[in-house]
Amino acid sequence: MKKYFLILFLGLSGSTYAQEKSTFTALSLGLSPSLNKPIVPNYLTGSMGVGLAFYADYKFREDVAISAKFGNSLLSYQNLDSNFKVSINTIDLELGLKKYFRSLDNSAFVLRAIPRYVFASNQDFLGRGGFTAPTADLTKTNKNQFTVSMYAGFEFNFKERSALELGYVYSLNQQQGNGYIDAVPHHIKMTYNINFLYRKANNYSSLARETLEKLQTDTLYFINRACLSDYTLDQLDSILQVNYTYSAYRIISDADIAAVSLQPNVLHFAVIGRYYASTGDPSTNGIYLLDKDLQLTEKPYPYYTSYRRSMGVKGDCFGGPGAIGSLVDVFNRRLSR
Repeated sequence: MKKYFLILFLGLSGSTYAQEKSTFTALSLGLSPSLNKPIVPNYLTGSMGVGLAFYADYKFREDVAISAKFGNSLLSYQNLDSNFKVSINTIDLELGLKKYFRSLDNSAFVLRAIPRYVFASNQDFLGRGGFTAPTADLTKTNKNQFTVSMYAGFEFNFKERSALELGYVYSLNQQQGNGYIDAVPHHIKMTYNINFLYRKANNYSSLARETLEKLQTDTLYFINRACLSDYTLDQLDSILQVNYTYSAYRIISDADIAAVSLQPNVLHFAVIGRYYASTGDPSTNGIYLLDKDLQLTEKPYPYYTSYRRSMGVKGDCFGGPGAIGSLVDVFNRRLSR
């Protein structure tokens, strides 16, 4: 079991450093209260424990973050045959990585190493009839007061405000003897991460600056929603070559949208033609900037560049390629602001 955790940890670390670095950065900082349920042998019964830690996550790539925690954990279990309870109090340092998945709303796989120090471990006799016994200090007899654990879990992201994390902690140097566990027992851990740095407006403005800056060295994918009579794809390509200079571009068909959206480095799409400027609005003509998940962006993005219909043009179409160049030019300049 130990070697599988180590191989998985080293493999994730190696793949992270082998890939190209990104300019995307994001810091999360806050508190992590937790519940801990020991996994113990059949002759013992685990009790629910609690923990509290400060955490910090730093995204050095859009989909990978360094993850760290520092805190305290309380765990306990009972030996029903001998009628005693063991309580363990630890100081924990957690260091590892998070791998985010865009297709799962930026939920993440988490892997951490946890060096921890048992600064208090007591054995209390629960009593039998009128008989009691003094509390025994197990730190004087424990051989593994310093424990190294490995943690693997999954974090369910709640729009960056907070996240629920569920995982398994495996203690590498756990031993058993004299009816108790020498070291921290393996346990299931459920954590609620509360991000103190979350600010919706600031986060979104920062995200807009980040993605638009990165777009300049990337590709904007245009989805054509104009009428067939407005222009040919060759004409649209010629218009974009002349008027769109903010980034590279590519015109994609409906059949390509799903495949392109799954590419890991896609930043934005743009709909040119008829679409919806906001939920509940009727469709209108223009250029609409979408995010990587094909959702319409919001301010401060130039989410909608409107088209002024020419005199005599009726219906839902542009009415020809004549005015499209100026529309693309306005959109191009708005991206540069």
